[in-house]
Amino acid sequence: MSPRSKTRKKPLPSRASVLRILSGFAGRIASHFVLATVGLLAALLVAAFLLLRFSGVPTQIKNVLLAELEAREITISVGRLSLDPLGHLIASRVAVFRNRDRQEVWLEVDRVRLSVAWLAWWRGKPWIKNASVHNATIRLPITPQSEVELSRVSARVNFVPGALEILSANARVLNLELRLKGRILLNGYPSLPPAAPEQHQAADLLWHRILAAVDEIETQRPIPVEVELSMATRDPWEASIHGRILPSPIAWQQIPLGRLTGELRLAGRILRLEELRLGFPRGEISLWGEADLPQETGFVELLSNADPTVLRPSLPDPVAAVVQEFHFIDLPSLSGRLTAKWGREPSLRLSADLHWHHFRYRGHPFDELSIPLAYDGAKLFIPEAKLRSPGGNVDAELLYESAPPKLRLKAESTIDPTVFLGLAGNAADRFLESLSFPKEPPWARGEITSRNPLDPKSWEVHGTFLAKNCSYKGVAVRSIQSDIGFQDQILRFSHFAASRPEGTISGNFDNDFGHKIVTVHDLLSSVDVIASAPALGEKFPAYVQPYPFEKPPRLQVNGVVDLNEGSRNPVSNLRVEVQSDSVLNYVLFGRNFPIVSPKGRILLRRNELTVQVDQSSLFGGPLHGTFQVTLRPQPTPCPFHSVFDLDHGDFHQVMTNLYHVEKCSGPLQFHLALSGFVGNLPSLTGDGDFDVRDGYILSIPFLGGLSTSMSTVIPDFAMAKADQAHAHFRVGSGEITTDQFTISSVAFTIIGKGSYNFLHDNLEADARVNVRGPMGAVLFPISKLFEYHGSGKLAAPEWKPRNF
Repeated sequence: MSPRSKTRKKPLPSRASVLRILSGFAGRIASHFVLATVGLLAALLVAAFLLLRFSGVPTQIKNVLLAELEAREITISVGRLSLDPLGHLIASRVAVFRNRDRQEVWLEVDRVRLSVAWLAWWRGKPWIKNASVHNATIRLPITPQSEVELSRVSARVNFVPGALEILSANARVLNLELRLKGRILLNGYPSLPPAAPEQHQAADLLWHRILAAVDEIETQRPIPVEVELSMATRDPWEASIHGRILPSPIAWQQIPLGRLTGELRLAGRILRLEELRLGFPRGEISLWGEADLPQETGFVELLSNADPTVLRPSLPDPVAAVVQEFHFIDLPSLSGRLTAKWGREPSLRLSADLHWHHFRYRGHPFDELSIPLAYDGAKLFIPEAKLRSPGGNVDAELLYESAPPKLRLKAESTIDPTVFLGLAGNAADRFLESLSFPKEPPWARGEITSRNPLDPKSWEVHGTFLAKNCSYKGVAVRSIQSDIGFQDQILRFSHFAASRPEGTISGNFDNDFGHKIVTVHDLLSSVDVIASAPALGEKFPAYVQPYPFEKPPRLQVNGVVDLNEGSRNPVSNLRVEVQSDSVLNYVLFGRNFPIVSPKGRILLRRNELTVQVDQSSLFGGPLHGTFQVTLRPQPTPCPFHSVFDLDHGDFHQVMTNLYHVEKCSGPLQFHLALSGFVGNLPSLTGDGDFDVRDGYILSIPFLGGLSTSMSTVIPDFAMAKADQAHAHFRVGSGEITTDQFTISSVAFTIIGKGSYNFLHDNLEADARVNVRGPMGAVLFPISKLFEYHGSGKLAAPEWKPRNF
């Protein structure tokens, strides 16, 4: 075998295998290229993402975004636009405008996330899919000075052709937790006229009042409110809204009330409050109503049986004090309807019915209070108000008209008015506290009319009252009745008649509150003035206390009294005729002077008061005189002048009544003229005369010591009868002084002088006894031995001989 034949030739590769080798090589090359390309693109994308995330997207993309939204009728501004790790756009400091001119901001949002379809953008189609916010803050400007802030806002909104779908939205505003969903049709911008500055001010004021009211509402958590919304941006007033307030307990001004629930609908520009219910610890309040916005009309109806006393801590102190006194056994009922029309010809109508049954006020039981009310914007009418109680009733009706102004109120009462203490203020309470009706309530009927109801000074009152077995300021009255009128600030009592056990009083009198003048017409009185004095004022008892009559005098009063304290030109002109068959026990210097059957008058002209005694009896003799005083405002002292004369008085009665001395007697003549200032004893000045004839006077207390000494010389000297005793005296500087007093009889004469200090009850006097007749001639050489000096208290002075 040849070598050639032994060597085998290798076969040549087939075409298929070559292709396989080439394709494998190409695949490896391609895979490496793809991986390199992908890595490069990834690096580029990461670099682009980092650039877009931290540096923000280019202005071109932002402009495309703004154009996209503006094409959807949404005009916004964006402070910064960036990407998040998932490829969403993040818009910061977003402001949404009301229209394209960007002059008025509708809302502001801190941060919005936009989900976009980048491929759609590449193809030039709408590329914003949805927007969402989380834990954001949105501000809704109301005016340049006020805005509504929504906090903790979380919302998701889908962008669909021509509309926004609110999938969910939650936010906190004021004390509410809003839960919103719905659809907003993007069809343009609303045409709203610009607000005037006055409208801005009104909106600011309203918003601040809302904030103040909401601050007083307390809840454990925000009140949940579910809202379903369907609206178009061109016509937002055509929106359809359905809101529900879910049950939530609330407190107002720290007062726990109850659960608040409600439901509200807006559709076809008609707003319906289907029901708003607020629970109280006792009872509840329900509201429902409707407002037709195009017609500018609406109504609200109310139904309540809530016990209002729970609101006491939130009320002003005077009102809270009144509410505290109410106790409702049955829940009080209140219903009403308010109908309103606004716009060019606004109007308001109100009808209400209040019904309370079985309640107490200040412990007094009441059976019923019923007040129906109607108001049409021009007239307020209460046709029949009723108050029923076991002790009496009140019936009233009221009509008020605003154009022209007019008021008419009629009322009739058989109830004790003191049960209304605390309702009308301190002045009324002081008056009611002075009244007492222990046996039966008074009856009163009256009518009030006015042409200017808002000014009480213009009111006119006409009425009548009658009461029995009552008291006023502690003064018991058996019966009292009068017609009453009030007009031009003058209160008139006509046909006034009152009776007490001791007498009656009747007449007419007016009290002019505007000028502080009281006018009395034919007032006749036979009541005890001192016992009745508290009824005339706090100062009057002190005026009449010094004049106690054993039986009431008869008085006839006419004239005018000026009550303006401190007036320099008072217009007082009063005349009081006094006539009595009784005794006036007037006390002076601690001694009682019984003035019998005084008759006279009291005159008050301007500021001069004159008491004129025409006829009376004192110590068995006629007494007459005058007393004049000039009235001046305190503390200025009031000067007075008086003159009194006593004729043929019984000296025995004088000594018996004043000093309990029975041995003196004789007819007395007395004259006194005295001036000074009222209540100021040192200011007294004047003079007088004292004269007794044919009487026994030597037992006068201040002569007692002298009589005892002289009885050792002249037996029974103290019992000697005096033909005459006379003294002229002066008053001044707190003393009564006489330069000579003379007591003479057939047997002797006493001549003396001295002074008595009535401020300190001190007597200083000198006296000489002269014996008359034959014994006088015998004893004349030693007459100096019968000179004495007396000193000490007036009731018991000590007499001593002057010469030894």
